[in-house]
Amino acid sequence: MSLLFSPKVRKLVDQKNWNKLASDHLDQFIAWLQSPLSNQFINESGIYLIQISDIELPGIRLVDFKCAIGIKFRNVRFKDNVHISSSELHRSIEFEHCFFFGSFEIENSQVNGEVLIFDCDFERALSICGSTLGQLNIQNVSTSENSWFSIDVVEVGTDLTFSNCDINFLADIHFLSVSGETFIDENVFTRGLSLLNCTFIREARITSSKFFDNLTLSSCRFDGYSSFEFSEFPKCVLDISDTSFPSEYPPILDNVKISYPISKFWLERLLGIAKTRGLHDAFRTLRKFAAQRHSHEEELLFFAMEMRAKRKHALSYLDARNWPNLLINHAYGIFSSFGLSIIRPVISLIVTLFVSAYCYSGLISQSYTERLELVTNLDSKALIAAFVGLFPFFGQVSIGRSITENSLCNPNNRTLEAHTDCLADLYWISTFEGILGFIFLFLLGLAMRNLAKIK
Repeated sequence: MSLLFSPKVRKLVDQKNWNKLASDHLDQFIAWLQSPLSNQFINESGIYLIQISDIELPGIRLVDFKCAIGIKFRNVRFKDNVHISSSELHRSIEFEHCFFFGSFEIENSQVNGEVLIFDCDFERALSICGSTLGQLNIQNVSTSENSWFSIDVVEVGTDLTFSNCDINFLADIHFLSVSGETFIDENVFTRGLSLLNCTFIREARITSSKFFDNLTLSSCRFDGYSSFEFSEFPKCVLDISDTSFPSEYPPILDNVKISYPISKFWLERLLGIAKTRGLHDAFRTLRKFAAQRHSHEEELLFFAMEMRAKRKHALSYLDARNWPNLLINHAYGIFSSFGLSIIRPVISLIVTLFVSAYCYSGLISQSYTERLELVTNLDSKALIAAFVGLFPFFGQVSIGRSITENSLCNPNNRTLEAHTDCLADLYWISTFEGILGFIFLFLLGLAMRNLAKIK
């Protein structure tokens, strides 16, 4: 030891004055950590974790570093980069209440214990790549707009926790394998989160988080229970169409709030056209998983978004072959909100009733003013005719039809030809009214059924 370390360093080690040792003799402190003397210190003192706190360090660079003792940095300000590369740490390394002015990187390293990053601020990069970790715990982390977050080709032996973080730049997590449980909850991702080729062996929760940009899961595999409950997507969509889930554990999507990203062009906004292509596939995937979980409310919401997202992108307005489907699509949305609204078909039925009554009153009077007065005064002749045409399955319909024919097309007051023309007009009006009534009654029944399923 005397050949490697000065008397001051030996004295500080004996006094366990880690703060003074790290601040004044950082290079020798790092050398001591990876020397056999640290193992001797563990055996003699029984201390497996040393703490460095309330100091300012220029930065740390650990390359080919091997350490048997755990290290905890608490309330430390790193003025430059923290770089751990090609190293092997047999115990945990922890950062609590630290501030990083430079980048933080762990690459091509092995940490048998826990990597804990708690309540830290990062001005630049937070990157973990090509490493094997016993456990990864990232909580209450905040990044600046100029920083970036990346976990790439990392294997976690037990649990991964990523919670209560505010990430202001795109977060990339690629080729991650977690053998234990995964908890990504109560985070805010300003620029989105990208998960690529990740494997989650056991339970995985991405819950109670807010994504202001896309959460992209591409070629990922969930082998156990998975949940996205209570997550919010105010400006984007959750796309899990390229992700595999076990059939016995479809993802939980309860109380997920997903916005419909609509186009900014005024005409496309009026038509309810989605901002980007392919969203109908994402919504269809979500709808299928919600149906498997019997989450009926989410299933209906995703179905409505899927139908709207098909406009222009899956059903082009320029192709005349799509016009019937587009007509049904828009009508279904306008008059029923895709089976979600009871009020709309009820209003449609009421409007059809009074419009039909106005048309029937034309068989009595040719004056537009008098026809309006008959309708506004709730004239029984026109209203009975409209009611019978709108609800043809009600009892006593035959009596109502007889009253309608005699009151609107009285043969005693008309010639035979005029009476025949009146009956023809009555037939056409009642036919169109009956078709509209059947459609709106069907939509009303469908909405009531959907509401009953939700309840």
